[in-house]
Amino acid sequence: MSQRHRTFTMNTEHGVVPDGREPSLINLYRRLIPDWTALAHKGGAGRVAVVGGCLEYTGAPYFAAMAATYTGADLAYVFCEQSAAIPIKAHAADLIVIPTMHASEARIPATNQREGPVDRVLAEQADAPPPPTSLPAETDDAYAVHIFGQWLPRLHAVAFGPGLGRDPRVLGAVQHMLAMAVEQRVPIIIDADALYLLGVAGRAGDDTRLSRALAARRQRESAHGGAATTAAAPLVLTPNAVEGNRLLHSFQSAAVERLLEEVLTAADLVVEKGTLDRLHFCATDARYPSPLLCSERGSPRRCGGQGDVLCGALLTSMAWAHRCLDESVRRHPHRYLAAAHGACRLTRIAARMAFAERYRATVASDVLAQVGPAFRTLECEPATPPTRVVQAGTFADASDEQR
Repeated sequence: MSQRHRTFTMNTEHGVVPDGREPSLINLYRRLIPDWTALAHKGGAGRVAVVGGCLEYTGAPYFAAMAATYTGADLAYVFCEQSAAIPIKAHAADLIVIPTMHASEARIPATNQREGPVDRVLAEQADAPPPPTSLPAETDDAYAVHIFGQWLPRLHAVAFGPGLGRDPRVLGAVQHMLAMAVEQRVPIIIDADALYLLGVAGRAGDDTRLSRALAARRQRESAHGGAATTAAAPLVLTPNAVEGNRLLHSFQSAAVERLLEEVLTAADLVVEKGTLDRLHFCATDARYPSPLLCSERGSPRRCGGQGDVLCGALLTSMAWAHRCLDESVRRHPHRYLAAAHGACRLTRIAARMAFAERYRATVASDVLAQVGPAFRTLECEPATPPTRVVQAGTFADASDEQR
């Protein structure tokens, strides 16, 4: 096997998480769900946002934001590049779409030429140089950052990346927006091209606002002895195998556990998407070793957009975990792990239901439509079977099927 930043290629079982003296993860997840009597006003079940959406990719932010609302969030916002706003608005009137970001001038379709926007984009993609390996320290779109900063204090969780693309000007703005969210201490989901952004602007040696914000965050958490505090807001990374190996290479980490130790904090998680989802975390309890494998049966279909549905489910679940009013749950060391595990299970149940109905015709829209029924199943199902774990290591081989 090639000696790259991975050490295993199979989902190898070697143990079972005992669920005797402590509530199972799924029962803990149920305790995170807001009680109906507590939802006295709009926004009580969560105000969440997705930062993403560009000329080419308008479906991803739609799926992520709508999945967040279908999971139970009251309000979902989408901060996108201007050319993506109308398509996203046309997808769903339920979303609040705020077109703040501007693409680089070279990518803005000219209106005085015969070629249409699609022709222009295809031509640019054919001749475009490879994406930059770094970003200027102060690449910025002041308007986008300012508007996002005004909305941020109202948000309970933010997802970065669905449909983001790699336009340098947009990434420059999002780098500042991500840093602001880190400083605001809200739960953050980092997905898709935001993982690429993290790899080029979030390293310790990078002179960027994002790298400085992450360094300050690590220093702040290290003051608590490296243990996750009840006030800590998690970063949740959601790579597939390809994205995960690139991330390990960017941070020069030999294994995902090293990434958690050296780059992230004790509150953070890495949800590795694949045929089976692996949840990597800082294991401080022998009864919950890392990584943890979500063994819920999903769908054999690998259509685009299913990862965005998971992103939205994670978004709402993390908001609930962070804002839970039950003091005993707030003090539980595994509430974020339970939130991530519950979101993975929810998405897999929805995918399984969609496949049972649509078979080979299953697409992400079908999975999204099943999130509501799947949530009822998840909330009301009987006792949870033990959750399997796999050998610690790095990301699975890229040949493994990805969601």
